[in-house]
Amino acid sequence: MSVEFSILMVAICLGATLQVGVGIGFSIIAGPPMMILVVTSTAIPVLLLLNTIVSAVATDRHVVRANSQTIPIVIVGCLVGVVAGLVVYPLMNEAIVLVAYGVAFVLHSLKETQVLLFGSLLIGFVAVTLTGSLAGRVLGPRLPQSLTTRAIRMVSLIACCVLFHRAYTLT
Repeated sequence: MSVEFSILMVAICLGATLQVGVGIGFSIIAGPPMMILVVTSTAIPVLLLLNTIVSAVATDRHVVRANSQTIPIVIVGCLVGVVAGLVVYPLMNEAIVLVAYGVAFVLHSLKETQVLLFGSLLIGFVAVTLTGSLAGRVLGPRLPQSLTTRAIRMVSLIACCVLFHRAYTLT
């Protein structure tokens, strides 16, 4: 087993441990090394698959028993949504898909007040996001693919290091 593969396996294990134990962390911990060591187009579906497994393990068995009649309905509903997405997805370009995901997340978050708790910070987040998005629109086509790939990997590595440091300072 190579050193890189060992590092990835440790990150996956630690991420799964954190996700199940704390409720957050799998993609944060396992994502950066996977993005660095595996092609991104492969890493994302693998992360989603592994995250599904982690979520299944993290699900409280009492919740499953209490919702045993609702769970099959939810699964069928999700499958219908996935099939509809597979039909519509080829008709859209990537930017329109990112917009669709964003709208779906915003609509989902409206049922909870957590977004409203950010108050004026949310406006700042939106402004910075728009600024960065516009800068990306201008700079993106001018950047060589190799630089883009290295930048994504570097940011992922830095994020991983920062998160590990943060986890250490919290304990």
